[in-house]
Amino acid sequence: MRLRAVVLTCCVFLGALSSPTVAQVETKCESRYRIYFGNGIRNTPQDWEASKEELATMIGARFNGVPVSYANAINPTDGFIDDLQRVFEQKLAENSDLSWELLVRASLGLINGISPELVRIALDLIIKTETESSAELKKKWEAENSYVDSRVTTHVASYTQDIVENGRRVLLVAHSQGNLYGNASHRILYSNPNVTPGSFGIVGVASPANYVPGGGSYVTSDADMVINALRSIITDQVLPANISIPLDTSELSGHNFIKTYMHPEKPAREKIQEIATVALNKLVEPKEAYDYKIVSYISEATVSGTGSEYRATGYCPDFGLTGEASLWQVALCPRYPNQKSIYDSRGIGYDPTLPAEAEDFNRLIQLATDRLRSVTDQVDDPASPAYWLSHAELPTVTLSIVGCNRGTNSYDQSGNIAIPVQTLTGRNRFKETLECNSVWPDPSFVYLTKVKLSIINLFQELPNNKFKFEYSTEKGGDYSFYGGNITQRFSKYSIKICRSEGSAAI
Repeated sequence: MRLRAVVLTCCVFLGALSSPTVAQVETKCESRYRIYFGNGIRNTPQDWEASKEELATMIGARFNGVPVSYANAINPTDGFIDDLQRVFEQKLAENSDLSWELLVRASLGLINGISPELVRIALDLIIKTETESSAELKKKWEAENSYVDSRVTTHVASYTQDIVENGRRVLLVAHSQGNLYGNASHRILYSNPNVTPGSFGIVGVASPANYVPGGGSYVTSDADMVINALRSIITDQVLPANISIPLDTSELSGHNFIKTYMHPEKPAREKIQEIATVALNKLVEPKEAYDYKIVSYISEATVSGTGSEYRATGYCPDFGLTGEASLWQVALCPRYPNQKSIYDSRGIGYDPTLPAEAEDFNRLIQLATDRLRSVTDQVDDPASPAYWLSHAELPTVTLSIVGCNRGTNSYDQSGNIAIPVQTLTGRNRFKETLECNSVWPDPSFVYLTKVKLSIINLFQELPNNKFKFEYSTEKGGDYSFYGGNITQRFSKYSIKICRSEGSAAI
């Protein structure tokens, strides 16, 4: 609504980041994370430091076991929003009966306890200011909205150095006006053919833009009076609010990065953490940062409410279920989107289930395994996690009991996993009767102790200058299937074989 525009004027844009450098030797193969903060207007060095601490506290010094460093993408501390605020400040100075809180309450219709005369004066001031200022402010908005200036050039140079020269994965967390600079930087950065697609991403907070490039996500409060005013006075081409935050009289603008969006007792902080985690997981290592990267996915799924107990955690695509139960396979084990099992030094992936890629997959797996064999002979043991990950063949870990004496199991009552493990054409399964009153270890426990921790403990001990290991988990779908409720998530294990001296792209 047009009247809500007034609260734009009470905004203070906080932001910017910098942080201590991680004291370890950095290698391109590791592809560390670099998180930038793009600030809005009216920031001070103290604001930058406070914002840095908030983001660093939320995300941490490591992500997926990989070091994270922080920096700031400094934007101008003035602009059209600052001008609009000053216009309202001048109007307020002309009437001592008015205040920012009164203007906000009047624009929102929260007028209990306020005299009708003061409400009328406040609303008249809002309308008059909008009428007098909107044309000039729109003109300045259009000029600034291009955001192709020396500041953008500086940002792009920093992002390019991080990605191309240092092999880092870069995420920009942009607040308010910083989103416009981030969007311009994204466009220019990816015009450089040396920048790997997907190596730079953006998360928007209180965004005045109408999109987040690269399919990124954003958080904007419905009580953000700055964005509401922008939408009312300047342009309706602004992303809609997607989270509700109650009006806070201690921060009337509803726009402040720390006091509103990162406040520990308000819902936006959790949402920002969620979308930042998703964005970090999606970032792609810059090309030619390694010779080979082997990737395996686990689809972890829990089924409940079907009238019988069923819990499964396993590797897709095959659970080996038969008859009607095979329908569960489709629900429990979809392949990870765009799943590839090994990547070459150009970042090109190969899927062994595709006939056109199977030969290259086998050739590269053999070359990668030869390199791993130099540090662990367990790559030749089918019962070893080293073999599972180096061959992109993680085991199924599932126990299905449907009524008495019917079901499938991939491990025995001692939690020992059937060998050989899941393959493209077969499955690891014990052939034995499951009795109704028998006690079996929970699949999640077997998966944690026999698969997940075994893989992590083994590969984290490999020489850090030759191999890099990562593990990550992201949420899948929550949905109903044949009367049951399915909760799913994907875990990804990857081992990178670092580039050897003089090696060329394969």
